[in-house]
Order: sequence, then C-alpha cells, then structure tokens
Amino acid sequence: MDDFAHDRYLAGLVDGEGCLTIVTTSGTAYTMMMSIGQRSDVGQVLYQLQRVFGGGVSDHKPRSGNLTTTWQVTAKRDILRLIEYFDEFHLIGKAPQYEVWRRAALLYYEHGAGKRTKGAAKKNPAWLIAEMNTALFELRDLKRLGTTWDRFWASSNQASPDFTT
Repeated sequence: MDDFAHDRYLAGLVDGEGCLTIVTTSGTAYTMMMSIGQRSDVGQVLYQLQRVFGGGVSDHKPRSGNLTTTWQVTAKRDILRLIEYFDEFHLIGKAPQYEVWRRAALLYYEHGAGKRTKGAAKKNPAWLIAEMNTALFELRDLKRLGTTWDRFWASSNQASPDFTT
C-alpha cells in the first residue's frame, strides 16, 4: 500500500470519507482544502498518505465520540499534486464536487493572491472573488443536496459511463 500515487486507493477513500472544500477567512482570501477523518484505531493509513501527498495529520477527540485522526492538505504544491492524481484516478461519488473544487483551485492559483508585487501581497481582483464565491456556494449546495450520478451526468452533456462492464 506504499505506492498510493499509482493506484486508486486514495480516490476511493476520498469518495467515501473525504471532503473537498474552499475556506475563506476574509471573504477575499481563500484556501483550498482536502481532508479525511477516521477513527484513530484505523487512521494510520492517513500518515502513509501524508508521506506520499503532503499535508498534515493530527489526532483530536470530539466532545462526543472516539479519538479521530484527520489528514488535511492545504499547501498549493500538495493541492496541485492531488489534482494531478484525481485527474488520473477519477472520483466517482464526489465527481461533481471535484470539478467545482478543481476549477476554483486552478483559477485561484493562476490569478489569485499569494503572489507578491513589490513586497506586498497582491489583492484579488473582483472578478476572481466573484468566481471563488460562486464555487463556494456550488460546493455548499452539492454537499447539502447530495449528488447522484444521474443528476451530474444529466447536467454535464456527456454520456453516463457504464460501470457494469
């Protein structure tokens, strides 16, 4: 299982347990995030994934429940590596969320803040803020409503894949 970058393991885990999200702290600055949480007694695999894909792993105990291990990825280089991986090993259940998240990440990394101009952080242009906020709302709606293959493929103008063969 040490060759996670070349198999479908992570794609299946993210489909079942993962979260693709965009975090905003000020309404104009954004962080792309992928996270997975598991019970700590089975969470050791998250440390192995961290070694391959980056990010950070932490243990915490919610108010109610068992100790949980969480893997979070937020660094640009690590997010881009995840995008490269998911472009090869496609998500199934979270495909609609991934498409929104991927589009927003690539747009933000190409045009967004974080780039320095004469020593000061570059401000995000209004059009980019609008695009990122739209992606935030799309992700929220997809998570809240749930997504099914039928709904996704019906809106994508593509033929639905046949997973029975």
